[in-house]
Amino acid sequence: MVGTSRGGELALQLGSMYPQIGAVVAYVPASVRVRACCGMTAITYAWTWKGQPLAYVMRPAQRGGAGGFTAAIAVENTRGPVLMISGESDHVWPSAEMADEVVSRLRRNHFPFSCENLKYRGAGHDAGQPGFVPAWHGTVRNPTSGQEMDLGGSPAAEAASVLEAMPKVLAFLRQSLP
Repeated sequence: MVGTSRGGELALQLGSMYPQIGAVVAYVPASVRVRACCGMTAITYAWTWKGQPLAYVMRPAQRGGAGGFTAAIAVENTRGPVLMISGESDHVWPSAEMADEVVSRLRRNHFPFSCENLKYRGAGHDAGQPGFVPAWHGTVRNPTSGQEMDLGGSPAAEAASVLEAMPKVLAFLRQSLP
C-alpha cells in the first residue's frame, strides 16, 4: 500500500486493518486520522468503517480525538514493514514528527517488522515523491477549497529528497514483497 499526504494517512490506516497488505509506504503521512478538509462539506470526519465515522482530530498536532475516542492510527496492527518519507519543513502538517511518532509507537509495541522514517531536512510536503518537478516552488491552490497552500521546503531540498528516497523505496518494496 503506497500513499501520499491524506493517502499516506490512509495507507497507514488500511495497513493496520487489512492483514493481506504486505508492506506500507507512506509519504508525508499523519499519525492520526485528521478531520475532513477544505471546508466544502458539513461532514467533519474523513474516514468511516462499516458505515460509522472513525475518530479524528481537528488538527494534526492535536492529541486525543472527537467524541473522546482515540484518533491515533493503530499502526501496531500492521502485518508487514512500514516505510515513511517526510519533510522537516512540511508546512501542511508536521509529517516528520508524526512519522517519528509512528516509529516510536511501533518500537514500543515490539513491532516484529522493519519500520523507518526517511526524514529530509529542508524538504516540505513533497518530500521524496516521484514525479515532483523541483525547479518550481511556491504555493498551490487546493482543488477542493480553492485556498492557497504553502507546502514548505526548498527546491534543492525537495530534489535531493527525491533522488535519495526513490532508490530506497524501490529497494524496500523489492525486499518486502514477494
